[in-house]
Amino acid sequence: MDRGIEVPLPPGYEFEPTVEVEEIQANFFASHPNANAIWERLLDVLPENVSGAILEPRHVIAFDESYFVDGKEVRTRMALWSYSIRDAAEEPLDLLPPDPNETGDPRQD
Repeated sequence: MDRGIEVPLPPGYEFEPTVEVEEIQANFFASHPNANAIWERLLDVLPENVSGAILEPRHVIAFDESYFVDGKEVRTRMALWSYSIRDAAEEPLDLLPPDPNETGDPRQD
């Protein structure tokens, strides 16, 4: 501890980001041209079905998408995708994948 802040001591795992935020944003909007970014930030993400791992921060983008149907705007549910800041070629993770058993709004029964 140094002045009340935890400081990692060598030897150990060191992480240096190599992917710029602008590159992540360009890739994101190229693959989601109708996206409306709600927020984005660096977060530690533990992937599904992993009980222990060395976490690296990932660039997470919360967004929805807008489409026009019969002249009216329709927006999708919010999605969360995370991008590696170490490897630009790594596929993004969908942190809120759709539930294939979802049948709609349960309040509408």
